[in-house]
Amino acid sequence: MARFTYRFTLPAPVAAVRAFHHDPSVLRKLSPPPLFVQVRQAEPLGEGSRADLTMWFGPIPVRWRVVHHGVGPGGFTDQQ
Repeated sequence: MARFTYRFTLPAPVAAVRAFHHDPSVLRKLSPPPLFVQVRQAEPLGEGSRADLTMWFGPIPVRWRVVHHGVGPGGFTDQQ
């Protein structure tokens, strides 16, 4: 399985970043343009929570699943 690791620091309070990521509606905001993302199902962020998406690469739909692991005060990992 391919692995992509990316880490970054935000100039924001941890509580604000945590609240942002716990809202399933932000999945569209996190997808870069020009992708169109359809959120088919998304659970609130928690250990083992899932999100099922369809990403449109031009006219081609690609189904995408995200599963969250290691959810805790310092962050989380998503497996896609």
